[in-house]
Amino acid sequence: MQIDKPNKDNYPKFYDPFISSVKSNDLIKELETNCFYTIQFFKSIDKEKLLFKYQKNKWTIIQVFKHIIDCEEMYFKRSQHFSKLKDTNLPDFDVNKAMELVSEEDLEINKLVEEFKDIRRIQIEFFKSLTPNQLDFKGKASGAVLTSRSLGYISVGHSNHHISIIEERYLN
Repeated sequence: MQIDKPNKDNYPKFYDPFISSVKSNDLIKELETNCFYTIQFFKSIDKEKLLFKYQKNKWTIIQVFKHIIDCEEMYFKRSQHFSKLKDTNLPDFDVNKAMELVSEEDLEINKLVEEFKDIRRIQIEFFKSLTPNQLDFKGKASGAVLTSRSLGYISVGHSNHHISIIEERYLN
């Protein structure tokens, strides 16, 4: 089953750039392709450069990768929740507080690559298991209406977004 892009009424407008950055209308293909691309991208960066910040108050490249993984996990958990028709309003996710909890040992590139692969593999299997109805059950997170379908596309777009920022601000 092909999982098409979500209707615009199934996610907040501020996610438009993430979803529009996803090339095709096939979520499983995009999750798989983006997984490979994201891993290759981060593995191609020199270890010293992974510790680079383009400004004092910004994250290092390796911290951005950890952030992508943390958000990937959060999007997945929200997708699971919504697919079961649970309509509670899920709380905000403070990305800065989450990063404060990360230790140096958590920021090893090979460990992060495996963590990213694992969460993506689980996500792909999860989305393959959903019915069309489950993909579009609506739930709320941070006060915004979302669906599992929209969160899958947001996940891919979020990774695309951060890779673009790294290319633009960190690697030039």
